[in-house]
Amino acid sequence: MGRNGKDKGSSKKGKESIEEFVEQVTEKGKALFSEGLEGAKHLLEKNAKTLKTKADQLTEKPVEELAENIKSFVQEKPLQSLGIVFGVGFLLGYFLKSD
Repeated sequence: MGRNGKDKGSSKKGKESIEEFVEQVTEKGKALFSEGLEGAKHLLEKNAKTLKTKADQLTEKPVEELAENIKSFVQEKPLQSLGIVFGVGFLLGYFLKSD
């Protein structure tokens, strides 16, 4: 018997149970991650025309005006700005890695 009065068999079962739980959580996490990526990809494909139009509009503006607009947005909405930067960085990393 072990220190707590439990035998090694129940300790091994507990360890196996924890390992099984971790594996299930990992698999669920992978599935959710894949679903999220597919959703983001679908959203980008769905809105490609709008994104292209906005990109064209941005290229027509002077750099100074764009910088001022970005600065104002970040000051007004810092958390949303962080979320956008994180999302864009994540998507760029994903798409560049998948080549």
